[in-house]
Amino acid sequence: MHLLTVLEAIMKDMTPKLYHFTTEDNLLKILATDSLIASEPDTNYLELDKRLKQSKKQRAISLTRDKALDPSGLNIGNPEDIGSADYDPNENAKRINVVIVLNANRLKQRYKIEPFNYDALDKFHGIPVTKNKESEERVMTDKIPNLHRYILNIEYRGNNPETREEIDRYEELIKRTR
Repeated sequence: MHLLTVLEAIMKDMTPKLYHFTTEDNLLKILATDSLIASEPDTNYLELDKRLKQSKKQRAISLTRDKALDPSGLNIGNPEDIGSADYDPNENAKRINVVIVLNANRLKQRYKIEPFNYDALDKFHGIPVTKNKESEERVMTDKIPNLHRYILNIEYRGNNPETREEIDRYEELIKRTR
């Protein structure tokens, strides 16, 4: 190995990282648009989250500092899906098998990233409030375009060869543009 290669690997390991957990379906949309796009919050959520309600776009993109986040029980779909007859949160959680690793320093150059505790919004929803252990972050925007500028890595935990091929193709695009 050349010294430059070793130094680049060390610097990559030392880079502050943020993680975006998602499903294969959402990943393919992210890769196709080269963007992270925030979902539309429902009216009830906006009533709970005053900061989001008062923001210009009334949308935010969720990230975390916790690489070891356990996605079971997470809802990353549309709020209206939760009440549908075929909604199964355990099945949904199994499909959260992609982690997009982002360079936090690069992202901060263009976007304001703020810590956020989703559980603290509604103390009556049955999930214990954990103020000190929260490792969520959010970017108060509706879209992060040119995502390839911020991606360090895409960790795929599934076994679909077509998805793997799309990830490889996208990562090659990233290498060519740097």
